[in-house]
Amino acid sequence: RVLFRSKSTWKQIADDSDEAQAFLNDLTDIAQANVGSPDQLTIAIQVIDFAAQTVILRKVMEGFVNKLVESALLPFISTEANMRLRLASIAAFKSFVEKFEHIMDPYLPAILDQSVATLSSEVGRLSASETNSEALLPTLDMLRLIGASNENMLLSYADRLIPLNVALVRGCDAEELRLELLELFGLVLRLAFQSSLERQAHPLATTSLPPFLAPTTNFGHISKAELSNFLESILDASTFPSTYKTVVPLLPWVVGLSRSIFSTDDHAQLAARTLEPILQRLEVLDVNTAQGQSELTLLIRALTKWLRLADSNAVKSLLTQVYEVLDSQLVKVKSGGLPSSFVAKVRTLIVKCVTALLAAFGTDFASLAPRFLSSTAVHLADPLVLSDLIYVTKDNADLLQKTLLPRIIPILDNALQPGNTNYSPSVRKLLMTALGRIAVNSGNLFKPYVQQSFRVMSTNLVKNKWTIGKETIYALAQLIRAEPVYMIESGLVVESIKLLFDTLRMDDSSHESDEESEGEEGAVKEGEDGEEEEDVDLLAQLVVSALESVEYLLDEPRILPFIPVSELVDHLQAEVCKPVFFEEDSMVRVHQFSLLNKLVQVQPSIAISESVKAAAQSVAASYPDLDCSSLLSKS
Repeated sequence: RVLFRSKSTWKQIADDSDEAQAFLNDLTDIAQANVGSPDQLTIAIQVIDFAAQTVILRKVMEGFVNKLVESALLPFISTEANMRLRLASIAAFKSFVEKFEHIMDPYLPAILDQSVATLSSEVGRLSASETNSEALLPTLDMLRLIGASNENMLLSYADRLIPLNVALVRGCDAEELRLELLELFGLVLRLAFQSSLERQAHPLATTSLPPFLAPTTNFGHISKAELSNFLESILDASTFPSTYKTVVPLLPWVVGLSRSIFSTDDHAQLAARTLEPILQRLEVLDVNTAQGQSELTLLIRALTKWLRLADSNAVKSLLTQVYEVLDSQLVKVKSGGLPSSFVAKVRTLIVKCVTALLAAFGTDFASLAPRFLSSTAVHLADPLVLSDLIYVTKDNADLLQKTLLPRIIPILDNALQPGNTNYSPSVRKLLMTALGRIAVNSGNLFKPYVQQSFRVMSTNLVKNKWTIGKETIYALAQLIRAEPVYMIESGLVVESIKLLFDTLRMDDSSHESDEESEGEEGAVKEGEDGEEEEDVDLLAQLVVSALESVEYLLDEPRILPFIPVSELVDHLQAEVCKPVFFEEDSMVRVHQFSLLNKLVQVQPSIAISESVKAAAQSVAASYPDLDCSSLLSKS
């Protein structure tokens, strides 16, 4: 142990790879011959802890870890003959997963199988009230660690772990063990719903509304009674106050789980039961205290997840109450006296919650829309909420034409006027995105606003492309797709395509000559370190946005005649064969090939050079999602 704790000794060994390997060979022989007691396992863990701090020893230590796992830990972790030895084995596994997570992957199924066996054994003891916390706590700790290092592996065991977890929570009296079980329950269910949880909307999408979540694992073998009893056990008045911060984030996952088990009516009842403690607490919360502020963020996050996990058709009758409580919280927070950082944080959380609420309401939100526009939207001050409002009410032409569009469009147009300096570049980005989405979602009803909106967008693109150009480009493309006939008849489509094409062909020299951008956010400023790299990134974003926008417009046949296809193909074929120097250039190249492939589809007569096809094949090999099939199939 003295040797292991001597940093100079480790450095001396690490400096000589031959000596390091010889030392590890001796150590492995000793380990295989002698590891058979908790103390010796603890020493082995100490060896690895210290060795992992150096590069050379970390590499040679991997062989020692493998041999130690196979010769000692796997046999010991699957027996209860010596509990102390078993716990030491679990501790060793935890240490190895933290430091050598990739080489431990082959052993994880054996660990998970034994963990499931341990939980099953403890469930069998529930009736005799003999649950062994000493055995369960290290197992639960290791399961969480596996979830953090290899989510897919833990998720593959979700259908076995969740029923056992539900049973143990219901029968467990020990508070520490109960909290650990609840945390594991939350972790596994988060993973089960994770695949669609954080899907980001494409910039050319027409809404920011989040998708509803559905589990990727079948939990149908959990009975309705088991889940109902589990919910009541975690909401029990005798334990809920002490487990409040752990239980509240779990309630939405219980709702999501019930969708695959319960009928619609039963799911609605359970959803109402989980919503009740969240809304009740929000209504009495004192946000002037640090604890109240912490609770508010916890509850708003839980409410957002609840809205995304519940069956919106089943809980429609509850949504108006949710809106009332959210609106009152927003008024309370914005009324003054609270730290500005906290107000900004809560506003962001409520924006996410409101978008989830709009998605749940759907067209039924029309009755609340005028009030929402007059109060809630003003407090939120988020332009994308306005475009989402148009999205959910787009089927109500009367409401859009008489109330919403006449009030919303002038606000956005005025905010985007070149002389209006009240808004930062980041806010102007949101304003542009909102305007483009509203143009698409309101259809023909947007026609009275097309010319003014186009002038606003094109002016912002020319004057401020280095700060808000990307969003302007996307919004411009959406405007063209929304009103192709009007854009063609008015002649605005020619000007629009030219703006997009000029952006698509931008390079470093075009930025250097852009006098309008000097001094603005993201512009190159001589003498400042790091600015050139930021400029490369901004330029790449602008070009990618133009490439995506032109590809988006190719799906509208009426616009196709106004796109200079031959000139565009010549430009792309010249560009894609150039060397790539920056990571940002790689993404530009991917989108260039994607657009070229789309052009071949819409105009098969295009001639593609062999060098371009060879370059496309090379890039496609590195980016499996890139479709170059039409381009590569050209004879």
